Amino acid sequence: MQQPTSSGDQLVLPSGGESRKLYSEITKKAENKRCKLTLTPKNESLTPEQIKAQLKNINPTDIKVGIKAIKTIRDRGILIETGSEEEMNNLTTEINTRLGERLEFTKHTVRKPRLIIYNVPTEITIENIAATIIASRNSNQRRKY
Repeated sequence: MQQPTSSGDQLVLPSGGESRKLYSEITKKAENKRCKLTLTPKNESLTPEQIKAQLKNINPTDIKVGIKAIKTIRDRGILIETGSEEEMNNLTTEINTRLGERLEFTKHTVRKPRLIIYNVPTEITIENIAATIIASRNSNQRRKY
């Protein structure tokens, strides 16, 4: 690996030969994704406070689960956020074995949005549509400043 060279007042770094990364690609990797799980009672007699009290019997450190947040939701249920898919699976198996007869759970999935673009010029092809959208987005961002 080459060391940076100094020429007068400027510091010149060697080129790494890598292509430039998009900001969205960099932040996508660093993003802390949370997996969500909804617990609802099978019968209508349980309140969210009673569900929380029953969940206190489960020790998350024993099953190696890091719970990020617990929220009460409208339909008399609890939303639990964990740090990874594996932690969510560990938590669901534990809840199912201990409280499966009283609670039902739903795993949240990430939506894949669809997009329709109208009035696309004929010179833009399917192969270069992504590059064209990124280029127009970058030029629009430069105009704001």
